[in-house]
Parts: sequence; C-alpha cells; structure tokens
Amino acid sequence: MNSIAINFVDCAIIVLYLIFIIWWGLRNGKSSDAGSYFLAGRTMPWWIVGLSLFAASISSTTLIGQSGDAYHTGVAVFNYNLTGVVVMVFFATFLLPLYIRSGIFTIPEFLERRFDKRSRYYFSGICIVGNIFLDAAGALYAAALIIKLLFPEADLQLIIIIFAVLAASYTIPGGLSSAINAELIQAVILIVGSVILTGACFANGGFDYLASLFESGDMSVRLIRPLTDTATPWLGLIVGMPVLGIYFWANNQTLVQRVLSARSVDEGRKGVMFAGALTLATLFIIVFPGVIARHLFPGIEKPDMIYPTMVLRLLPTGLLGIMLSALLAALTSTLSAILNSTSTLFTMDFYAKIDKRADERRLVRVGKLASLVIIVIAALWAPQIGRFGSLLKYYQEMLSYIAPPVVAAFLMGVFSRRANGRGAFAGLIAGLVVAAAMLFGVLAAPRASAQHTLGFTAGYGMGTGRFNPKQEMRGMWGMYGGGLTWRYYGKQRFVGGFGVDLEFLQQGFSFATNTAAVEEKKDYLYYTRNMNTVMLPVVWQPHIYMLRNHVRVYLEAAATFSYTFSSRYENEQAREQGDPAWSGDYAYKLPRDNRWGYGLAGGGGVAFLIGRYELNFRVRYYFGYSDVLRNRNKYADNAIDGPENPFASTPMRSPLDNMMISVGLNYRFNKEGFETWKPRPKRTKNREVFKYGL
Repeated sequence: MNSIAINFVDCAIIVLYLIFIIWWGLRNGKSSDAGSYFLAGRTMPWWIVGLSLFAASISSTTLIGQSGDAYHTGVAVFNYNLTGVVVMVFFATFLLPLYIRSGIFTIPEFLERRFDKRSRYYFSGICIVGNIFLDAAGALYAAALIIKLLFPEADLQLIIIIFAVLAASYTIPGGLSSAINAELIQAVILIVGSVILTGACFANGGFDYLASLFESGDMSVRLIRPLTDTATPWLGLIVGMPVLGIYFWANNQTLVQRVLSARSVDEGRKGVMFAGALTLATLFIIVFPGVIARHLFPGIEKPDMIYPTMVLRLLPTGLLGIMLSALLAALTSTLSAILNSTSTLFTMDFYAKIDKRADERRLVRVGKLASLVIIVIAALWAPQIGRFGSLLKYYQEMLSYIAPPVVAAFLMGVFSRRANGRGAFAGLIAGLVVAAAMLFGVLAAPRASAQHTLGFTAGYGMGTGRFNPKQEMRGMWGMYGGGLTWRYYGKQRFVGGFGVDLEFLQQGFSFATNTAAVEEKKDYLYYTRNMNTVMLPVVWQPHIYMLRNHVRVYLEAAATFSYTFSSRYENEQAREQGDPAWSGDYAYKLPRDNRWGYGLAGGGGVAFLIGRYELNFRVRYYFGYSDVLRNRNKYADNAIDGPENPFASTPMRSPLDNMMISVGLNYRFNKEGFETWKPRPKRTKNREVFKYGL
C-alpha cells in the first residue's frame, strides 16, 4: 500500500497527546510500596475499574485484528466479544468475590491456595510468556504498522523500539496507578475517536451497504455460521470461544489485576458489568466499520491494514490526528497494562518467594527492572508476528495453545472438591507438552545449516533451599558460576537445539535457627552453608533468529546432575554463644550427608552473532530435586553434631535452588548460515545463504 500524507496539524495533535499521556501517567503514579505499585492501593471505584478494563481489553488484537477479520469474514468475529460479555457475568458472579476476598496479588497465587506451589509457578510462567509474546509484542507490532503507513521507509524494528520506550516511560516509574489513570484518558479518546470513524464510514455509503447485506441475508452479516465455515463455525461458539473467553477475562492477570484494585467486591462487580456494556459497543465501532470497508476499499490483501486504512482515508485534517491518537491510545493502554501485570507476576510469584527478606522498596525496584526486561524482549519478538498472516490469527492461534489446560485447572479448582494439586499439575504439564508440539509444527518451516558451537560462560546469582518442615529461609546473593558449553542446532529456524554444559556452580542455603526464641526478623540468627558444586546440565534449547539473522533468542530446559566437592558453614547463633567452631569447612562426616544431586533447570537468553562468534546473555533457574540431607529414620538424631549441624532432626526434604545471570562467548564451527527464507525486497543479500558476515 502506498504511503498516506499527514499534515502538520495532525502530527501536532499526536505529539501533544503522547506528551500529555506521559505527563498524566507520571503525575498520578504511586510506587511507595508494593500494594500501591502493583494494585494501586486497592482503592479504585467501579467506573474507573470499568474504563480501565475496557481500555486494557481493546488491544491491538481487538482494534486492528477484529476489524481486519470483519473485512474478510464478516460480523461473526463479534462472537468473541459477545462470548466475552457472557464470561464477564460469570466472572463477576462466581470468581471475582473469591479473588478480592482472598487478598491475592496475582491470579496464579489463587492456584497455590487451592492446589500447591507447582501450579502457581507453572501458570505464572505461562502468563509471563503469553503477556510478552502475545499481548506486548502484538501491541508493538500494531503500532509499527500504523507508523509504517505514514513513513514507509522507516525500519520496522526501530519503530517498535521507539514506541516501546514511549509506553514504558510512564508505566515503569508509576506502576498500576499510572497505567489506570492513563487508561482513563485513553478510553475516552478511544470511544470518541471510534464513534467518529464509524460516523465517517456510514456517511460514505456504509449504511446503505449494510442494509443491502441484511436484506439479502448475506453470510457476512450472520453471527451463527454453519459447521463448514472456516472462520467461526457454530461449534466453536460452544466449545472454543468460552475457553478463550474465560482465560482472557477471568484468568488473565492483565485484566483481573484491574479488578483486584477495586475498593470492594461490589465496586469490582459494577466495574466488570460497565466494561461488559462498553464491550457490546464494539459491534458498532469496530466490527461494522470493518465490514463497510469491503465496500469502500475493496481488494486489500493484508487484514491488519484495514483499520489504519479507514482512519487515514476517511477522516479530514484534525479528526485524523484525533483518531490516530485514539488508535495509539488503545495500543499504549494495552502495553502499559501488560507491563505492570507481567512485572507483578514475576515479582510476587517468583522473586518474593526466593528473597523472603525483601522489603516493599526492593519489591518495587525488582518490579520496575522486570518491566524493563519485558519490554525489551517484546520489542525483539514483535517483527516475527508478520509470519502468521494477521494479528488476530496470530493471537487466537497462540492463545489456543496455552489457554485450555489453565482454564480447566481453574474451573476444577473452583467447582470440584475432588481436584487435587497432583492432578492439576499433571494436567497443566500434559497441556504444555501438547501445545509445544503443535507450536513446533507451525514454526519449524524455514531451514538453516546445522551449527556446532563451543564456548564458556561466567555468571552471578542467588541460591536458596526448600526445606520441609518449612524453615525461615533467606536468599543468598553473591553466588558464582561458570564453565564450558557445547551446542548443536538443527536445520530449522525454530528447532530444538541440544547440548551439554560443564559448570562450576556455587549453591547453598541459609535459615534462621532461633525463630522460636525471637519475634522480629531483625533478631534472627542464621545457619549458612556454601557449597562448591560441579554441575552437568543436559540442555534442550529451542530458538529463533531475528534482526536479519544477527540475533538469536532462545529458551532452555535442562536435566541437571551434580557433585559437591567442598563446603563451608557459618553458625551465627554459635558465634553469639562464643563457640570457636562457629565457622569452618564442612566435613561431610555423617551418613546422611549427600554430595550427589539432580534436578531440572530452565531459562532463556539472547545471543548476538558477531562473525563466527556469539555473545550470550542468559538467565537460568536451577530447581533441585535431590536432598542435601538424606531423609531416613536412622539419620534423625543430630544432637551431637554441634555448630556444624544445628538441625534438631533431619529435614524430610532439603533440595536446593539457584538463579544465575550469565554472560558467555561461543565459537561457531560451521561457516554456512541460513538457506533462503523470506527475503527482504530491498536487501538482495538475504536471497542468498547468510554467512554470518564472513
């Protein structure tokens, strides 16, 4: 599509809007404590909750994706929103009271209270991945499409980065309060702008065109479609859409977090109903304009271009600037909501569990850092969405992979007393395996030459333990790790790469020994064990190449095996008592001492390809399963161990966990790079085998 000129007045309106929304968000931000930063102090009235929900839900998928789908298939796409309204009634009636009265920060926290920690960690991880790669990346991609219409020569990745910086500028400093207050302005602009566009569509012959479609009984204006329909068959209304709707409205941290900010259950319910009423209006402000565009702009092949085309072709000067601001408002509100909710998930579901001594200020700092990392990853992934054909297709396809097992676990947890933690976790894992297999089939088409790499890593991180009976643990920062790494990558662009690491890893645990004698944490005295370990992770590493094949983004899953060759201990309580043996080398003299270990590990990272080398940045979490202290009846009595071992009895479980942030350098042995992918029209060198700059 050719570029469309935009004059100075419209540009000025857009710039002023962006400046105002950043100022407004920063002005109304709250970050004094975790409750203020992540949940806006739980003080929001119903109308603010409703407007915020509507603004956050009218994402790039709804605005751009649904109008594009309406252009090609008709009004049946509105069934997603209609089903969503029904789900909102269900949510407000049954689930919302449970969420608010429980005082939870995150939706996965509810799963822990109903089942166990495993379900919480799984769901939180899935939510984080979904928020980054679906919602945040989708919003950035949609914004870039709009800007590309105005400035076709601009680099897509650069546009995405600039837009990410704008959205993050007020969300990261101010938290949920900033996001919600900005969303109030954005919701009003969105509603006004969408009404203006709908009026322009009807004024240009749209009313007569719709009337003719209804009179003739055209399939494009039917909500209920036959089973043979490829877009929205009637069976999908019964089976598929309710599942997606429950996940989106009732299990989605991004939206439910707005409801958790309500001052009461009644205020939350009113807010959800208000958002439902506004959602019904999308039939007139999004779906009908998309159908009318078939009459006004026939022959547009790319669905994601429909809504931006209507805005740019139908509106005059001034109104064009307002509507572009409305479009950007929908996208920035979505992005700000995602950033805050995802940082909340990471901070409260993972970090707060690892570092239990973290105060409110530290939690807020970690939340801000997590938001920064999230927006960077989303900005790197966003250009890949174009491979799926349309934004709506991408979103619905990806959501269909991750939503079913989560929804099933939630519904069973709420309505069935027989559901247990083991069954819930097994169902979630089974769903994940199936989803991964399906996703692999979608993405494993383009090919590249196989690669072998060899390199080294060095890292810094934290260690802790998971003792049962539960102990008052603290995270131990200052742990070091590093070693050699070998990888083999197959011939697909997205494929399971495999490899082995040989690492030195510091592990350990620290727990308070005097909790029964004191009341405040500041008076705790700790027993600390530092352990030097040789670790052998066997790694599976799926990856994708980005930025003209110069960046590799990857995930990791690994089975780990380890041997502890030395250890030291410190006993603060013994030190206070004047015992000279309060610290020293741990002797491993007891039969219950265990040097061998095994477990799982997972994480991800990004690698920058520089010639034949890879500069690697990685985060990996080690989840131990073996016990440092063997749990057997004959090892129960530790009374004679002294300061070296303060255990009154051997713990039933004593596995160790580690989180490491690493940097590494790898050498690629294969000179060949990528075979022909989808070449960029203006860069002929991508039509040939990519040689990594050689």
